[in-house]
Amino acid sequence: MNIRDQIFRMQKYHSLLLEVKSEMADDTSSKDKVENWLRHYHEWSSNARRLVGDDIIEIAIMGHVLAHPDFMFDRKGNNIRKLLDRGRSQITTEREKKGRCRIDMLIGLECPFNRFPSIRGDLQGDHLWPYSLGGPSNSRNDRGVNRILLCPNCNRSKSSGITMYDWKVPPWLKGRLRTISEIISQK
Repeated sequence: MNIRDQIFRMQKYHSLLLEVKSEMADDTSSKDKVENWLRHYHEWSSNARRLVGDDIIEIAIMGHVLAHPDFMFDRKGNNIRKLLDRGRSQITTEREKKGRCRIDMLIGLECPFNRFPSIRGDLQGDHLWPYSLGGPSNSRNDRGVNRILLCPNCNRSKSSGITMYDWKVPPWLKGRLRTISEIISQK
């Protein structure tokens, strides 16, 4: 995928995020915000069953929008994020710390620091889809869910960036949105 397509998808994400956020303006009640989110979720869910062609990208983008932390509130306005993620850990084992930086998964190029591990330093666990944008965090039991191992330099460079994200529907997304839906549907 070329950089123009990647930037277009990132802009599409931000446009959809703004559109959904504007529907849930500050003066909208928590109950109405939940109903609006649920409407988007049910539409997304029915479309996600038919993952074909270019629609996959549109579905992935909307799913990531719905996972945004700004929408993780119940009908009373209580934040439900802590019910989804018990901690914000990216546990890295001693063996993993000495491995290869996997920035190639995002940009298609090998990290130049991999040739100099003593200069590079230990690898760090990072979120493929940023935690700050609603990506799940990991525990010891689910280290591979939303995780990439990066050297300190690549980790700082990536930050919460999504320009190089592959825009597929990751395995965690459907379950996460379903769980959000179940929690906020409770009266």
